[in-house]
Amino acid sequence: MKQIVIIFSMILLSVNTHIINADSNVPQSKIDMIIQMPDTWDEPQRSLSSPLIEAYIDHESGTVTVLLNEIGTAEVYILNHSNQIIDYAMQNTEVISTVYLSTDVPGFHSVVVISDTCYAEGYFTL
Repeated sequence: MKQIVIIFSMILLSVNTHIINADSNVPQSKIDMIIQMPDTWDEPQRSLSSPLIEAYIDHESGTVTVLLNEIGTAEVYILNHSNQIIDYAMQNTEVISTVYLSTDVPGFHSVVVISDTCYAEGYFTL
C-alpha cells in the first residue's frame, strides 16, 4: 500500500511541477498541504488550518517544520524535483508531534506525509 502511495506522489509531483510557494521571499511560511483520508481518496482536501498536519518552511535555514496529531505512525519525507529523498523522519503521533527536516539544496521540493490513516503532500521552493 505504501509503495502505491509513494508512486502516486511521484506522479503528482511530476505533473504538478508548476506548483510552488508564492511567498519564497518570506523567511518562514506555511506550506499548503493536500490531505487525503482513506474514505476520501478520490477527493483531495486542501488544509487551511487542519489539526492533523501542518507544515512550515524557513527559507533562510531550509528547515521544514511539520506538526502532526493523531494520525498514527507517520513517515515524513522531503523530496527534490527528481523525487529523490532529501530528508526523512518517522514519528509516532499519539500526541501533537513536531518533526524537523532540512534541505540546503535550492529548487523545487515536496513534503510528503504517509501514515495508515492519511496521506498528505505540499510543495515549496527554496
